Amino acid sequence: MFSKIQKRFMNIFRFKNVASTCTNIKAAGEEFKPLKGNELLKEKIRVRQNEIDELATTETTNRKLRNVLLRETIKNQDKETQEQLQRQTEQRSKEKERWMSLEKEAQEENKREMIKHKERNMLLNEQLKALHKETEVQIQRQTEQRRKEKERLIALEKSALEENTREIMKHKQRNLLLSKSMETEKQKKLKKIEEERRMKKKARKKMASPYCQVVEKLDLALNMKEVDSRMVEKEPPCIEDFQLQSFLGEGSFGKVYKAQHRETGKLIALKTLVLHEMNDNYVFKCVALEQRILRLGSERQCLFLSSLVCSFQTEHYMCLGMDYAEGGNLESYLTEGALPLERVRFYSACIVLGLQFLHEHNIAHRDVKPENVLLYGDGYAKLADFGLCQEGMAYDSINMDICGTLPFMAPELLRGHYSRSVDWWALGVTMYILLTGNDPFSGANAEELLGNIITEVPDFSIDVTEDTMLIILNLLEENPGYRLGSGENGAEDVKNSPFFQGLDWEALEKKQIQAPFIPENRTTEQPEGSLELNPVVDSKPLQKKVQWGLEELFYARSSSSGLET
Repeated sequence: MFSKIQKRFMNIFRFKNVASTCTNIKAAGEEFKPLKGNELLKEKIRVRQNEIDELATTETTNRKLRNVLLRETIKNQDKETQEQLQRQTEQRSKEKERWMSLEKEAQEENKREMIKHKERNMLLNEQLKALHKETEVQIQRQTEQRRKEKERLIALEKSALEENTREIMKHKQRNLLLSKSMETEKQKKLKKIEEERRMKKKARKKMASPYCQVVEKLDLALNMKEVDSRMVEKEPPCIEDFQLQSFLGEGSFGKVYKAQHRETGKLIALKTLVLHEMNDNYVFKCVALEQRILRLGSERQCLFLSSLVCSFQTEHYMCLGMDYAEGGNLESYLTEGALPLERVRFYSACIVLGLQFLHEHNIAHRDVKPENVLLYGDGYAKLADFGLCQEGMAYDSINMDICGTLPFMAPELLRGHYSRSVDWWALGVTMYILLTGNDPFSGANAEELLGNIITEVPDFSIDVTEDTMLIILNLLEENPGYRLGSGENGAEDVKNSPFFQGLDWEALEKKQIQAPFIPENRTTEQPEGSLELNPVVDSKPLQKKVQWGLEELFYARSSSSGLET
């Protein structure tokens, strides 16, 4: 539409230019009026005038047509404008109607909100009334309680007065009784003084007993006085507190049973030693030393020595209660052949820590072998059976007593002149047996075996690693002065061996390393049941001085780690 109007206005503009041109021509014709004599020129002018007139007429006609078109255009525009105004009016009316409907809806919503607000106010008023009633009831209850409390206090005050009266009467009666018993009290004091004199006399005899002196020397050598000061005193148990379930084996001086504490259900290994054999000073010393070492490991919390739970006496036996080893001893696993290298390394490390504890307390074990290494439920191994131990074995100490198990005895032990390095020789033999399933030295008889121990070197299979072969050969060094572990550093030299490279000893000491093998609870050949200790036939009476020494060995571990759960 806009382009059509623009074209019309352009045509009008051209019409105006033609008109101005005609005007100019007329003016030129007037200038040529003096030349009327020239007819030709006149004719030309006349023709030109006619053309101009025709052109003017045409332009006038065109202008009229354009005016007509312009009016029509204006009419159309007016019509469109009116239609647009009409549409806008209709839209406004519709918008007005919509706003009116919205306003009506808003008014209705306000009415509904007002109704809801009134309903809520009514509910709140009802709740306030109910709360007010509850408050009044609660106030009444509190008032009633205060009244009852006041009555109770009054009653208590009365009873307190009555009690004071009774106490005064009792006090008077006690005073009367005390005044009457003053004379008898003097007699009791005289009896107590006499009893104390008798006990001191008995204590002097007891201290003079050689068996008590043995225990005292052991305590001095093992520094047990410090342990005594930390021990919680507790009454030792008796054999009736335990149910014997099965026979486990024999140690150096007695038999070992699996026993269960009747009250707590805790399992222990109960070692029983015939009582009259304690009359022998050597046997008594060995048993006392074993009890003291077991107790030392228990009180010092050494995790690599079998520890003492309790020790007590029956009519025929001296009993040592120890922690129960669920996995049995290492020798029982050799029936299936050699053990994997990983397990041999782990068990050897446990034995090294156990020997290190003993050597730090100047104790030589002298009977290290797979049978005396116990495996517990967490997979860790502990040294056991301290019946052949020797106290007072410092780094440079020499001993001459010959004892032990022949296949595990070092050459110098066989000669009767040795130090505590014999334990490292026995460790080497134990490692060889665990690794191969065979003894490193053999012989048709004891004499041949003894000669082979002194002169022969053990053979190794091809699959044995160089580090394993090296540590065993260094432990089985014939010259004790050059043997691994025999130096001043002792166990530290063994721990620094390439065989143990990568092992975190600190974590092992705290039992923070996962054991390579967790044993099942091993059953014995004898079915479990209820056993009893057989009375000893031809039992000899126990000497009084021996009994005094045995009383020094009675013990019960504190409740934090003992039989109580």
